[in-house]
Amino acid sequence: MRILKYLNLLLICCFCALPVFAIDSTTTGSDCNTPECQNGQDPQLRLFIKKQLDFYKVVFPEIAFVHLPNHGEWMDSILALELLLGYQATSLDFEHPPKLREDLLFATVARVQKMLLYGHSAAFLFKAGAQSVLKRENICVITMNPDAIASSSKAASQYMLALPVEAIDTLPARHQLNGLQLLEFIIDHEVSHCLDSYYNGAVPMSKNDFWGHYMHYKREIFADTFAMARHISEYGSNSRFIQNFINIRRLCLINGDPGTCSASVLSNLIDNNVTEITDKNTADLFKLTTKLRDSDNFNYDKFENYLFASIKVIELLNVELDETCTDLIPPPGYTPDKQLIVNILDKSKNSYRFLFNAELEALPYK
Repeated sequence: MRILKYLNLLLICCFCALPVFAIDSTTTGSDCNTPECQNGQDPQLRLFIKKQLDFYKVVFPEIAFVHLPNHGEWMDSILALELLLGYQATSLDFEHPPKLREDLLFATVARVQKMLLYGHSAAFLFKAGAQSVLKRENICVITMNPDAIASSSKAASQYMLALPVEAIDTLPARHQLNGLQLLEFIIDHEVSHCLDSYYNGAVPMSKNDFWGHYMHYKREIFADTFAMARHISEYGSNSRFIQNFINIRRLCLINGDPGTCSASVLSNLIDNNVTEITDKNTADLFKLTTKLRDSDNFNYDKFENYLFASIKVIELLNVELDETCTDLIPPPGYTPDKQLIVNILDKSKNSYRFLFNAELEALPYK
């Protein structure tokens, strides 16, 4: 049961050197003036995703990359998933004993359904079973609602910040995220989860109490690092998107989720690896991302310190913990690092001040 518990948690992972689809830096999203677009089915964004995934199919031919639309089409996507997986498929994202293959598959498919139903972005790697309609043995299934991400710069910013509309309305235009660039980033992010599972191996099992949260954090940082490397490779290190995105990531705690705070790692990437990034193709960028993670000394013990300091910051901000974090209870007698709490809180305040030109305390928290 311990195995299934942390596997179910990790399945929440939210959320690619050849130009794939040119984006004008002034573009915020595609024009939305057709009935299909108004109903949340912008064909231009679907085409954008297809071109991105077609590119990955060429670079990584061992894997079939498939986008399952959500929004009002999620039931059709579930039926399509059955055809893609075939008979006796296997989930490849998590290490598990053979006797749990079927249990893990059911849990994963249920998570896919939840992501489709609520319009969340996520990625899942499967080994296809018998009678799959695909020719490739490995399938990367990506759920995503592009209209919620890229219809406008405000939509893109709200997608990442998850703040009330009245708060997003105060975000200056220069600090809003380019919608299509964010969509591209998220595609790269989700694709990298599948690449990580296939080339670097499934999430290993462990008896550590918060192992699921630790591996979720490590994998989210890996995915953000790869996606940011791809962005730098295509748009350069002076892209406005970079600093806006990093500061938005630093505000992850205002949504009660310490598992996606990749800002410090991304800042380090910008400071120390830009030259190396610009000289590499996509496959090499993936290898570089793996190398950076392998050389990272952010071990489980350091993660626990960060985790409980972050939870304390969330309490100070008067924010509710994300539903995936309600099991995070410090061990008896544990005292969070006070200086770490101060540092995390100060960085959150600085990023909010950078983005909104206002103080973080002024935000009407939900």
